[in-house]
Amino acid sequence: MDKIFEYLYSRFLLRDLLAKVLPGLISLISLITIFSQKPSHLFQLLGSMPDLLLILFIYGLSFMFGMLLQYVAMRIGFIVIHVWPGKKGISRKELSLLMAQKFILSPSSNDHLARVRERYTILKEMSGNFAATFSVSLLSIIIRYFLYKSPKLTVLYVIVPLLALLIYLLCKQNRYHAEEQKLWETFLLVDP
Repeated sequence: MDKIFEYLYSRFLLRDLLAKVLPGLISLISLITIFSQKPSHLFQLLGSMPDLLLILFIYGLSFMFGMLLQYVAMRIGFIVIHVWPGKKGISRKELSLLMAQKFILSPSSNDHLARVRERYTILKEMSGNFAATFSVSLLSIIIRYFLYKSPKLTVLYVIVPLLALLIYLLCKQNRYHAEEQKLWETFLLVDP
């Protein structure tokens, strides 16, 4: 079982599933439910596709939407993906990518350190992408209430504060993991 997990982890599949596909799928479902009073009818249209094709289609669409969601959330400053702040004409993204390359090419770099760095990346992206996903879900619920009066107002009194608290905590966790990754990389590398 450890070898299977290691294989999935080392091939970035786990990162893709937890940080891109699952948030993308939840966000897509949230958005789809806005356009129909009975969203189950929209999902029945997909039922006519062959199973393998349907799985690949949903996986690909969810992955692309998860990537788009991450990009938009990062660009508006909602989540942190690039941990190094920009310096002297070098953007945040460029410096973070340069530091990643410096880490990979470092003589002290090894498989264990690469796995630790990947773990920080997964935690940072997963918490940030789920914060963005639950924000989309919250907006979807509110829009559905005003369009279709569903869910009931009493349900909104419970769901909205819980989702808002979850979004806040996930955003804090995203920033915490980003800072944790930066401190860890600072300790291993000489600051540029």
